Amino acid sequence: MREFAAGQCAEILALLRKYGPMSPEQLAAHMHVDAYSVRKRTADLEKAGKARPNGMTVPTVSGRRQRVWEAC
Repeated sequence: MREFAAGQCAEILALLRKYGPMSPEQLAAHMHVDAYSVRKRTADLEKAGKARPNGMTVPTVSGRRQRVWEAC
């Protein structure tokens, strides 16, 4: 399970570095996974000091607000 999470974290970081700041839903669309999985991994990346919210929010598909993430 850890290897799977590590792989997702690496993929998220690669996408953030390639395309710049993105929301969990945007990242999920690129990765073909659900946004919930991405949110868990962005929290892991934040704890590790590798990604952070950039202070912006954008609406989700359902209209709620979600943070936009960037690589550190």
